Amino acid sequence: MELTVQELLSIKKIMLETYQEEAKYKSYMEDTKEPYLKEIFLKLSNQAIQNRQLLLQFLN
Repeated sequence: MELTVQELLSIKKIMLETYQEEAKYKSYMEDTKEPYLKEIFLKLSNQAIQNRQLLLQFLN
């Protein structure tokens, strides 16, 4: 599969966004004392990781 430069730049941007989302939600998770919020932020962080893994699978 051949990707254009623009497509590669878009993929790079999405990858960076998933890392930022993961870090943001992990930070929120550490800052909150509410167990239900910790669970929500953990799920959102895990979703960012899964999105990144799906993108990597697509590239392979």
